[in-house]
Amino acid sequence: MLLKIEIIESKFSRTILFLLGVMIAGFIIRVNYVHEDIPLVLDSFRYFLLGIDVSILGNFPDNYLRTNNGWSLFLALIFQLSDSSNYLDYMMIQRISSVFFSIITAVPLYFLAQKFFRNEIAMIGVCFFIFSPFMIENSILGITDSLFIFLLTSFFAMFFSKKKITIMGSFVVLGLSTIVRYESVLLIFPSIIIFLYRYRDNKNFQKYIIVGIILFLLVITPMSIWKSQMGMPDGVFSHVSGGIATTITENSINSTSEDRVDFLRGVI
Repeated sequence: MLLKIEIIESKFSRTILFLLGVMIAGFIIRVNYVHEDIPLVLDSFRYFLLGIDVSILGNFPDNYLRTNNGWSLFLALIFQLSDSSNYLDYMMIQRISSVFFSIITAVPLYFLAQKFFRNEIAMIGVCFFIFSPFMIENSILGITDSLFIFLLTSFFAMFFSKKKITIMGSFVVLGLSTIVRYESVLLIFPSIIIFLYRYRDNKNFQKYIIVGIILFLLVITPMSIWKSQMGMPDGVFSHVSGGIATTITENSINSTSEDRVDFLRGVI
């Protein structure tokens, strides 16, 4: 028994050291390509401007109609901790924050990969992610992708856990992911189906899917209400319904029959 415990502790220690080593190496590589004298551009600059506005105003600017505000809201909190008068310092904070989330993604990614592959393969998968040239380049741009990938990976790692409280917590993480990028709301439907199928023999726990949905809604609803009260689209349901409306409108133009709704095209 003691030998078994020692083996488990030794394996856990090696895993911790491995993850720390990979994360430190990945951080060093990424920081080496971050230049503080180069300003942000395109989407990263848009996130930066909204983060600055929210940190100063304490609210969204008037007539702001864009979606996917989670990254900018996080940046607004970080910006408030700095009192620099140089805008490049705030841009550097944004880049470092993006690098940070890209690096810590290694942790949930390892636990997710370990559920489907043996320990060695899971470690290789983490290395592929951390040292991927595309992920390195993407993480230093200061855009929303690093936080989005971290939250989605964390969601899957928690959702496929064997601990029931962790599974419930995954719906909270999915809600946060939806605030960062509204497309995450589409995952709630397959998640419900997988949950019910996975616990088809445990009827008592199946009922907890309602708790998961409530937790998910408790995360995204305050943001939607906040934006709706300001007279702007809620950023989640408004864009999903807008996509459906666009599909129906386009199909109405191209269709020659009385049936204007193409269900298959709508799903796509």
